[in-house]
Amino acid sequence: MRKNNILHFLLLCLVIVLVVAYRFFNFIPNFTPIAALALFSGYVFKNKRWAIAFPIITLFISDLIIGLYDPIVMVFTYLSFVIIALLGAKMIKKLKISNVFISSLTASVTFFILSNFGVWLGGWYSYSWQGLINCYTLAIPFFRYEVVGTLLFSAVIFTIYNYIINPVANAQMQNKQI
Repeated sequence: MRKNNILHFLLLCLVIVLVVAYRFFNFIPNFTPIAALALFSGYVFKNKRWAIAFPIITLFISDLIIGLYDPIVMVFTYLSFVIIALLGAKMIKKLKISNVFISSLTASVTFFILSNFGVWLGGWYSYSWQGLINCYTLAIPFFRYEVVGTLLFSAVIFTIYNYIINPVANAQMQNKQI
């Protein structure tokens, strides 16, 4: 493994450790970096498999530590992050504040719709239109945490990438060309 690949691998491991640690000590529901990480993965990884795998692996490791939950809810939750990673690849072609903001809001809505549909389908509410409406209505307070968390973590992750990681990587590439 080349030195550059080892550094990338270690950086990815560090991100996984930080996200897992954050989820372990976070006490605000749905205020997590997972959606922002999925968006970022979609933007950074040109290989769609890696773009999807990275946030899913990170989420799964943290779920193993925190605790697994209803399998139906897990499927829809994980599916939402697969879609969010693909949204990151499609919606953030150029790194601009407006692109990150709009994709972060879209990611939050995607997570809200899919994860709560999984909650309803998992039998937490009656299998009726009223049960579905109750499920989404009672989830609204958690939605605001999801939106704020995704916006905040997206701002942090994309800012660090744009102003620290990307310039360092570009400088290293220029040094190799000399």
